[in-house]
Amino acid sequence: MSPPDSVFVTAIHRTGGVYDLLIQNIVVVNPGPDSVRLDSFSIELSRQGTPFITETFTGPLLERMWEIQRNYFTKPGVQQAEESTFQFHRLLGDTIALAPSGLTLASRSAMFIMKEPFTTRVPPDQAKLTAKGLQNGNPVHAELTLKVTKHSSPNDYVFPLRGRWYVNAASSFQSHHRWRPAHEFALDLLQIGAGGSTYRGTGTQHADYYAFGQDVIAVADGTVVTAENDYPETDLPRPGESPDDFAERVLTPMWDKDPSGALATGNTVVIQHPGNEYSFYCHLQTGSVRVHKGDHVKRGQVIAKVGMSGDGRQPHLHFQIGDSPDATTSRAFPLVFSNIKPVSFASTIDTEGKRVLQTGEFVETRPVTTSAAKKP
Repeated sequence: MSPPDSVFVTAIHRTGGVYDLLIQNIVVVNPGPDSVRLDSFSIELSRQGTPFITETFTGPLLERMWEIQRNYFTKPGVQQAEESTFQFHRLLGDTIALAPSGLTLASRSAMFIMKEPFTTRVPPDQAKLTAKGLQNGNPVHAELTLKVTKHSSPNDYVFPLRGRWYVNAASSFQSHHRWRPAHEFALDLLQIGAGGSTYRGTGTQHADYYAFGQDVIAVADGTVVTAENDYPETDLPRPGESPDDFAERVLTPMWDKDPSGALATGNTVVIQHPGNEYSFYCHLQTGSVRVHKGDHVKRGQVIAKVGMSGDGRQPHLHFQIGDSPDATTSRAFPLVFSNIKPVSFASTIDTEGKRVLQTGEFVETRPVTTSAAKKP
């Protein structure tokens, strides 16, 4: 099961009282010597001991769900390329195999249940997962209870950029970020200029893009634990090049060359903050990183510039907070900033600034005061 003990719930519309949560990478494992036929799988959300949502999968639907998953997982190279999304090795180790198609789990085999998203008017505080089946003709079942929590950071974070920015991808269910545990609450941030474009002129040069070269600032006081500065800028799409052709020419070879994701992350700064929280600033401009491992930085200090190193289709900043310094395995935390305000008529109806941002909205920053950073 991933995560092993809890899942985060966030308010997607604070004034309307709407919440969401995603249970990542549910895996049913048969560690014993005898086969088990899985008959049903259910998830029950409750608050203060009272269940209010139950979702159950049985029979042909459950079998079809696993068939779709397994057909994808067994394609050549998929498990290696998708490790950060599905966490095969962490969940299964080296001795548990994927179960064959169907609902029978042979000895030491496992079946993935699709990631389960929920939107609800009541924030749950518990999720109970139950698998039921038959073993040698006898009923068997397994249960796992997860705490559902609202993350509360010990730190006061400011936005990693200055001015007006567009949230191109956030933690919304329609965002690619939400479905990857390490990036679940990450942001992709762009700037948009006159006419609704992200670039001036033809957009064939990195410097044409409004975001490119903008200052990136530390979101809180902390210590630098990673400072990568030498990855080259990624090629831009050619005029008239389709997204699929661009991916085949530029992005896929990048992942083939380095399935770990380090090359795709590009130039990156990672800063450790109190409470063992880490801020990640990715795809930074080549040669722009101003800090080094071990440096102490202050909130608001310029640490680099926005670039296009790594996996991306245009210059942008990928930003996230996690519980370890590894961008591909760190568990992401929901993000709240103290110095932003939504842009009127260009953001969500909920105009409160201190909330989780949503894909497709604009925000503006308020000034941040800082002092010069000192080295130890």
